[in-house]
Amino acid sequence: MSRAQIREAVLGWESDADDAAISMQVSRARRKLSEAGADPIATVWGMGYKWQL
Repeated sequence: MSRAQIREAVLGWESDADDAAISMQVSRARRKLSEAGADPIATVWGMGYKWQL
C-alpha cells in the first residue's frame, strides 16, 4: 500500500496529514509489533509498505 492509500483508508479523503505522519505511525506500529516478537511490515522502496507473514 502506498502512503496515500493508507492515509485515505485511515484518515479519509479530506485529511491534512502528510507522508511523514504516515511514516511515523508505521514506525510506531513496527516498534510495538517488534516488542511482541513480530515483524510483519516490510518497506517497498518507492512504493510504500506491504504486510508479510
